[in-house]
Amino acid sequence: MYRLLKKLLALWIRFDNQAGASLPELNTRHPVIYVLRRESTSDSLAADLFLARHRLPALHAEADHRPLVALELKQRHQRRLKRRQEPTPLVKLCQQVHADSTLDYQLVPISVFWGRSPNKESSLFRILFSDRWSIPGPVRKFFTVLFNGRATFVEVNAPLSLRELMQNTASVERTSRKAHRVLRVHFNRVRHRVLGPDLSHRRTLLTQIVHSPPVRQAITQHARTQKSTLEKSRQKAVIYLEEIMADISYPTVRVLDIFLSWLWNRIYNGVKVHNIDMIKEAAQDNAIVYVPCHRSHIDYLLLSYCLYHQGLSLPHIAAGKNLNMPIVGPVLRRGGAFFMRRSFRGDKLYTAVFNEYLYQMFSRGFPVEYFVEGGRSRTGRTLTPKAGMLSMTVRSFARGHEDGNQLPMKFVPVYIGYEKVFEANSYLKELRGRSKKNESVFGLLRTVRRLKNYGTVHLNFGSPIDLQHLVDETAPNWRAELDSEDKPAWINPVVQQLCQQVAQGINRAAALNPVNLLAMVLLSSPRNAQDRQSLIQQLTLYCDILRRVPYSQEMSFPPGEPTDWLDHAIHMKVVEKIEQPLGDIYALNDHQAVLMTYYRNNILHLFAVPALICCSLQVHGTSKTRESMHKQLALIYPYVRNELFLHWPVDEAVAHGNDYIEALIDLGLIVEADGHLQATSEPDLLVHFMELGRLMTPTLERYYLTLATLDASGQSSLSGAQLESRAQEVAQLVSVLNGLNAPEFFDKSLFKQFVQTLRERTVIQTDADNRIQFDHRVHDAMKAAESLLSPELVRNVHWITSQWRTRD
Repeated sequence: MYRLLKKLLALWIRFDNQAGASLPELNTRHPVIYVLRRESTSDSLAADLFLARHRLPALHAEADHRPLVALELKQRHQRRLKRRQEPTPLVKLCQQVHADSTLDYQLVPISVFWGRSPNKESSLFRILFSDRWSIPGPVRKFFTVLFNGRATFVEVNAPLSLRELMQNTASVERTSRKAHRVLRVHFNRVRHRVLGPDLSHRRTLLTQIVHSPPVRQAITQHARTQKSTLEKSRQKAVIYLEEIMADISYPTVRVLDIFLSWLWNRIYNGVKVHNIDMIKEAAQDNAIVYVPCHRSHIDYLLLSYCLYHQGLSLPHIAAGKNLNMPIVGPVLRRGGAFFMRRSFRGDKLYTAVFNEYLYQMFSRGFPVEYFVEGGRSRTGRTLTPKAGMLSMTVRSFARGHEDGNQLPMKFVPVYIGYEKVFEANSYLKELRGRSKKNESVFGLLRTVRRLKNYGTVHLNFGSPIDLQHLVDETAPNWRAELDSEDKPAWINPVVQQLCQQVAQGINRAAALNPVNLLAMVLLSSPRNAQDRQSLIQQLTLYCDILRRVPYSQEMSFPPGEPTDWLDHAIHMKVVEKIEQPLGDIYALNDHQAVLMTYYRNNILHLFAVPALICCSLQVHGTSKTRESMHKQLALIYPYVRNELFLHWPVDEAVAHGNDYIEALIDLGLIVEADGHLQATSEPDLLVHFMELGRLMTPTLERYYLTLATLDASGQSSLSGAQLESRAQEVAQLVSVLNGLNAPEFFDKSLFKQFVQTLRERTVIQTDADNRIQFDHRVHDAMKAAESLLSPELVRNVHWITSQWRTRD
């Protein structure tokens, strides 16, 4: 009968899992015992089919024996065992291990979910349509399998050694109780991670939020200031809340899953997920806040899709109100999006409603996702995080501690690496000054129609950031201010530190891919072109540097060899192949070169330190001691660190700089003689050395022209905003004079960031009229930079700034 049912179920069932994802390695020397949460024929059949598909030890080794135990037995089975005075299967296993000192069993937890909708509403359709937290009866189980058999999720977890569990337990009874407790906690954690917490009825949640003390207080204040009735102000709060709230719908999620699977197959060669296991572990006991970089509108869907297929519950995603458009908005809302305005200023009622909604999400343990950069990056760089959502999250965390219902909270940085971004052309137009177009349904449909051949996407998870640890470290006495009605003083420094750690965490998880590596190489080559052999050597060299001195443990390398990467780039039409009798040339045309700056910027931070080392030795005949190299690195690094969100503090960067020097010596790019470092004299290696150094040249040029603009203007002449605007104008002129076709070179946000770093390091100060004052360090830094830059650029900058001085 069992085999017949198994064959019938095999015709119907489909598994939601990513093939072979996170399957455990089992020790074949010890017997394997699979453990289900509850005794269930349908669950055991599904598990059996899943195990066979992934070539794990079978659920039944012999015709009449199944190595399977259930933590919770059916009532009739319990009554039979009690009547016969027989032990449960788990107790029997414990008895055998206690009796035989050489015996051990591997207890392998296996969880089966028939659909994955959270417990939400009480309609018959919802009950029959999905797996939930409640225990199903046989009739409901039948309909659950019928409706959701084609969306079944099975998770097999790492084995537990029964012998290890029996350590420090003197009796069979204590061992079985311990094993039962450990397994029960494990199943609860997995269920929480996969399904998420129980969702109350949406109307119930809405009522709770509107009647919460902070919102009631805001309603009263709104009625008083607007000279309205309490009922009208309450209705206003309800309207705001309905505008904001997500409304996750499992049928919509299933439709989106089908649509997105088709879409990814149409436009991508695959989505590669890295470092997911540590996120699964963190999600079992913590409120999770996903903080991905924002490169494309696809980000919204891609992360949720991958989390869903990796067995993690769908996050509630903060989306801009601009996406709450007809058709698209309701679909996104049912997929987990909640909508927020770009600014809350001047509307205290909206602020109170939004904050309370966020608090309810966190206090109930829902995973939340938002983009800390505020908008999509137009340059490919990680943008400075906006403090708004992070500040609201930290305040919610503090309130949860005050109320005593706050789960531990962890922020998960996520790096999303594309080989092609479908908005790239519009980004370049916006950098050149064209206003941003508003989104529309028809615009999105037109975009989807032309999407194809967009390569592989890499989704890399960074190490979770423990908010409790961060707060304790930044403000040790923060709990003393929890009862204060005013905003605690520790909030701002904690949020500032969190901003830095999130951005650094995103960059730690960067993914190298064929496109961004080729962008790095070709954009630093004369005329953006190289022959095949030289190109492959440079690609190999870049990866060798990072393998010898890894930027982080979370970053990833592309599969295959440089020859494969080059062929892949040709196939994607991001590089041109020019056939020549003496050997093919690979080049970027003018349009490709501008586009490729975006992808180079995705990973520029990974090579910043070795590039700075090479850049400092580029002037012909230059040699430096390690000590002088360390001093120069310590001088420049803080500014580069703030711009590229490098995770090493200055002292660690100098230490890693020494590691990079050793790697560059081993690879032949640098030679050391009589205690001095200098560039190699070997022609081919010298070319690679120069190209590596050029990676940071545009950054140093931007710093130099900003300082030169300030120096030429004189003391107390410019405000911070004026310096940023003037430096941007100088950069635009320099790009024309020097033939630079890269709009990101004069991106105003980069100048704003540099000026802010100058302030933080007290290189510049402002007087009573908000005018900039500075000391000799500005002039000294200019002179030091001039030795690293081309004479042509220095001459052009001097000419432009002198024109400014004459005009002023």
